[in-house]
This record gives sequence, C-alpha cells and structure tokens, in this order.
Amino acid sequence: MMQYIRSLIFNIVFFIWMTFISISCVLAGLIWGYKGVNRVGEFCSAGVEKLLQVIIGTTTEFRGHEHIPKDGKFLVACKHQSAWETISLHRFVKDPTVIMKKELLYVPLFGLVVKLAGSILIDRKKGKLVLRQMIEGAKKSLENNRPIFIFPEGTRGVPGKPGRYRRGIFSLYEALNVPVLPIALNSGCFWPRRGFLKTKGHIVVEYLAPIMPGLNEKDFMAKLETALEDASLKLVPQSHLKDKEI
Repeated sequence: MMQYIRSLIFNIVFFIWMTFISISCVLAGLIWGYKGVNRVGEFCSAGVEKLLQVIIGTTTEFRGHEHIPKDGKFLVACKHQSAWETISLHRFVKDPTVIMKKELLYVPLFGLVVKLAGSILIDRKKGKLVLRQMIEGAKKSLENNRPIFIFPEGTRGVPGKPGRYRRGIFSLYEALNVPVLPIALNSGCFWPRRGFLKTKGHIVVEYLAPIMPGLNEKDFMAKLETALEDASLKLVPQSHLKDKEI
C-alpha cells in the first residue's frame, strides 16, 4: 500500500515537474537554441533523480566515466528498459543528439522541445530513406561535437532478458567511422516500462569500453550485444531475477 501511495505522489509531482520543464525548454530553445534546451534538460534530469530519491527512495549512480571519449565525436548505444533513461539522458553525455521517430513532433509542447533540441527525426514510413536521414543528421551533429544517442534495441525491454538489436546502429557505425560507447543499466528494475509503481532501489548506469571503428557487421553486432547484455545482467538484483523468474 505504501509503495502505491509513494508512486502516486511521485507521478503527480513528476507530471507537474515535466510540464514546467517542457515550457522552460521551449523558452530556452527559442533564445539559445539546442544548447539552451540541453542545459534545461540537465536540470530536468537532476530534478527527476532527486524526486526518485526523496519520494521513492531510489538512488542513482554513474560508473565508468573514464570510458567516455574526450571529444563529442562518438555514438552512444544505450540499453533501453525504462522511460527513465529517455528523461535522464542529458546526464549521460554532454549535448547529445537523439534519434527519434518523426511522430513525436505532433505531441503537444513536447514536439516543439524535440525540434528545438536539434533531434534527428526519422520517418519510418520511408523505408530505406530512413537510413539516409539518420546518417545525414548524425554527420551534422558530429561536426558540432554532439554525440549521437541511440537505443539499438529500438524499444524498451525487460531487465534480465536479451533484447533484439537492429541493424541501424551498425549502419551508423560504418558510415560515421567513430567509436561506439555502450551503456549498460538496470533502470527497468525500479521504473518498469508501462508500470505505474516505482520501487525503492539503486539505478546504476555503467559506461563500457568503446568499440573502435573498423569491425565488420557480424563482429560489431556480436561485440555490442555481448557487452551490453552481460554488463546489464550483472546490474540486475538477484531478488528481481528471482521474482520475475528470468
């Protein structure tokens, strides 16, 4: 019962917080462009972490900062389990450019934020042209030292269960010829996908060793999947694995 009450309070405060942040992002974006949106995004991420800690009792930790490339010319391949990482991604790397579906432009207020942030918007109905959209947008962002942020699974998965990785990440890796920074996490254990209840725990984000350019598709995909799945599984509490019978 207490978990339900805490989750209810969190969700109400979270909705108010995100409304305030969205309006602030629009104002900052109109004045300072994507940099203004990203600075507000960093503030938003820190605020959500604080709300989780105070209301739910969930703390956050980032590990492996030494693996982050020094410049902004790299790809981020992040494990995807929860809405948490989509909200907090501005805490992951500096000034990220996120690849998103074009439909998000039509979400009231949020769509304007997405546009002002300089996101790479793809129209999945265009088939093979989507890849060209991604590569062209990514090249422009890398010229401004903005790392490209992508969820290689394309959708949220269940903690402890292997995801299905899409070929798009390799196409970017091959075309851009930059390192890929894999990021493992366990956010879905405490903020589940499509879940109302939030649970007390410790969210860990772990930066892994970059995958350098030059690998063929088979070797790259195998290396990326192994790194992300093995590292993410180690972050899942044993109690969670037992409860979910994974």
